[in-house]
Amino acid sequence: MSQCALAVRRSAAGTLELLVYGKDKEPVLKTPLKRVESTESLPVGIQAEKTDRGGRIRLTLLGIYEATFMVLPLDL
Repeated sequence: MSQCALAVRRSAAGTLELLVYGKDKEPVLKTPLKRVESTESLPVGIQAEKTDRGGRIRLTLLGIYEATFMVLPLDL
């Protein structure tokens, strides 16, 4: 099973972005965090949806920010 570390930072444009880290020092993914109205009661909510090529992950942070990104199966 693959694991990753997550971080949030403010981009050069002043918006928040989600960073996904693998084993290297540089993030493997940077995606914007959008402000949303959510009923999520947990600090971090996750929803996963299977797609034809892999899956779509939706993370909700503090019930007010959301990031969505695609994941693909790891071919070993």
